[in-house]
Amino acid sequence: MEFDLSSYFAASLGLVLLLLVLKFIMHKTDTILKFGITGLYVLVILILMRGYLPFDFYKINLTTSFYSHKVLPFLREIFYYKINAGGKIMTVRQITLIIFIIGWIWMLCKKIYGYFAFNKFINSAPLYNKAGALQICEDVFYTIFPQDRKFDIKIVQSNILSSPAIFLSPNPIIILPDILFTEEELKFVFYHELIHLKHRDFIIKVATDFLIAAYWWNPVIRIYLFDIINHVQELNVDYEASKGLTKNEKLVYLNVISKTADYICKNKKKRKPIYALSDEHPLNILQRLNCIISSKVNGLTFKGIIVSIILFICSFTFVFEPSFRPTYDEMGNEVFEGNEELSYYIWDGTIYRLYIGGECVYKTSKIHEDFKDLPVYKEELK
Repeated sequence: MEFDLSSYFAASLGLVLLLLVLKFIMHKTDTILKFGITGLYVLVILILMRGYLPFDFYKINLTTSFYSHKVLPFLREIFYYKINAGGKIMTVRQITLIIFIIGWIWMLCKKIYGYFAFNKFINSAPLYNKAGALQICEDVFYTIFPQDRKFDIKIVQSNILSSPAIFLSPNPIIILPDILFTEEELKFVFYHELIHLKHRDFIIKVATDFLIAAYWWNPVIRIYLFDIINHVQELNVDYEASKGLTKNEKLVYLNVISKTADYICKNKKKRKPIYALSDEHPLNILQRLNCIISSKVNGLTFKGIIVSIILFICSFTFVFEPSFRPTYDEMGNEVFEGNEELSYYIWDGTIYRLYIGGECVYKTSKIHEDFKDLPVYKEELK
């Protein structure tokens, strides 16, 4: 298991491809139902794991290097172009790495600051004042969690979001907007949010936020990752919340979602992400309603699990790297430039890494004929 820039960019590309597949599955409700809603949730967890594992796996013959002979070598030449930065010689690669690290730290600090700022705001929000709401919440709480767990839920009212949400502060806080729910509807509002708590969905959202910070430069990940994962979480909670309901109870649950959708549409200007929480798009809510109503809904399917695992494994199978481009002498012979003392192979038991002038320029399963006289080391030089 190794980490380098190639494996990092391969992980980014893998995330994009997995998100596109997930988006394709979720494009039609019928496809979701065949794949399985819980299967979608498993795929989401695997996608997050892929983002947090930006490594290649040559030693177990899982990862294969695909070499570019034009584009990546050209970019490599640009990356190693030297610039005089205030009297200090730096390569474009070094400057790019500094920009990446600064962007990552900035985004990470922004996310952490956002948590504490929102935590301070929501703890100062007024308590939800509907009579009997806390007792309804407690009754629902003990239907989901064992009796030995202490009820420590706080319910506040705020229109900072247009839909109900749950926030960990570190104790759970249920946030209710100014929607007129009946007591029966409140029961299902709390049931829905407490299932989110049971699934630890908020922690997954925080992990998603941090992952977005790590790939801040990738617009697909930055724009779509959170919304897609948030929608899958809602579908999964709806499935668990509604599968044991009677017909009348399901109608009440559907009415809760419909009221929320109507409130979101009337408050579009307020619809914006708040830390790791956000309102859903009305079209996503319509899909949720269709999934609840459908009699063909599946939770965990064998097909969904197998496809999810195969996609996850396949995302580790490729790394794109530049091939080393030699220069040529007057006779047209290839000339590889570099300090001979810093030119060697490193053998890790699976592949050879060719270093020219101290820089790794090539990975191969066998020694190149033109460099057969170079020393081979089992461990990288210090």
